[in-house]
Formats: sequence, C-alpha cells, structure tokens
Amino acid sequence: MFKRKKIQICENLSPNLIDIRDFLPLGSIVKLEDGQKYLIHRIAVLDEDVKSGHYDYAAVSYPNAMFEDKELRFNHADIKEILHKGYIDEEYAEHIELMASIQHI
Repeated sequence: MFKRKKIQICENLSPNLIDIRDFLPLGSIVKLEDGQKYLIHRIAVLDEDVKSGHYDYAAVSYPNAMFEDKELRFNHADIKEILHKGYIDEEYAEHIELMASIQHI
C-alpha cells in the first residue's frame, strides 16, 4: 500500500525563490556556467536537513547520466542557457497553476 510521507513546511527558505510558473519542467536540458549540460529531474529541492538549503533544481549530467551516480543541485540563476524545455501538457499546466495559487497564500 502506498504510504504518504509527511511534508515538512519550512518558513526559513531563501527569499530568492522563483515563482513556480517560472520553473523549467522535468526533462529540460540546461547548460550551466561550468559549460556542462544537465538533465533536470526534480524541481523545488529541499535538502534532507531543511536548514541546509533550498535549490530550484536537481539534475544529472547529460548525456552521461547512465554512467554516473551524481546529482547536482542548483538554482535558476545558475542556468546559462536552456537547450531543451521538457514536456508540458494541459495536466502539467493545471498542476503548476494550482501550485502557484498555494505558493502565494
């Protein structure tokens, strides 16, 4: 049976959080300042120890992800270039709008 995890709300997040509607969708490929390409596989990432930080994205190296066991966490401001924007459909757009309404409460 699926067991839900308790979500911890953190009030001490970075004041530089971007609007949820500005997040790139999963599957996006970006180039960072280091010149490397990364495939985004998570957004709005909190470290397990919430006090240690918030990151806009978690990604794996592209196209090497199959051969590496590393995840990079970074913020939207670190993106130098968007090479590919991930899949967006009506369901995704509705979900993002719902999340945006919650974000601004």
